[in-house]
Amino acid sequence: MRFGRSINSMSTLSDDELKKIISWQPYRSDWPVDRNSKEDKIEEYFGDVMKFFKTNTSFTTKITEDGGMSNYLEFICYPNDINDGKIDAIMICLSLCAPIAIYGQISGYKEKDTFGWSFIKSENINLVESEDLKSIEQLLIPELLNKGIKLIETKEARENIPAEIYNNENGSFSLHEGNQLFHAIFQVMD
Repeated sequence: MRFGRSINSMSTLSDDELKKIISWQPYRSDWPVDRNSKEDKIEEYFGDVMKFFKTNTSFTTKITEDGGMSNYLEFICYPNDINDGKIDAIMICLSLCAPIAIYGQISGYKEKDTFGWSFIKSENINLVESEDLKSIEQLLIPELLNKGIKLIETKEARENIPAEIYNNENGSFSLHEGNQLFHAIFQVMD
C-alpha cells in the first residue's frame, strides 16, 4: 500500500480501493452497494440515513444527489426558518462505494422554486463556522457515525492524489474539478 490514507484513524484505503471508488465500483468485494448494478441496494443500505435527512424536523434538507447521476449521496441542510435569498448550509457527501463521508459549510441561494449551491471547498471540509448551523452539525455527525459511516479526516481529504492513481483508461479524473482525495471519491455526471 504505497498511497494509503486513514479514514477517521480507524482504517485505510489502499490504492486499489481508491481506484475502485474512482471507477464507481464497491471499494471491497463485501461492500453491499454497487452503483453499477441494476439492484444497487442504495435504498436498502442507506435507507435509514436517507430517512433521517428526509424526515428530521430540526432542520430542512435538500437532497441534491441521490445516486442517479453520481457515486454519492448529497444532502444540504439548513435552518427551518431560513428566508429566501443567500443561505449558509451544511453539505454532507456520502460515498456509495464505501462507508465514508465528508461535510462542510457551503453558501447557497434559495427561492420558492430555485435552489443554487456549489460543492464544498477544500478549506471548508469538516468545518462549520456559522453559529446558526452548529446545532445541525451536532445532530448530523453522531447520526453518520452511528450508522458506521466514517468521516474522512480533513488533512486526508485535501491530500493530492498522484496521477497514476486517478487517471483511468481514457486519462480523465474526477468529474469535479481538482485532484484532491475528496474530488476523486465524490463524482457526478452532469
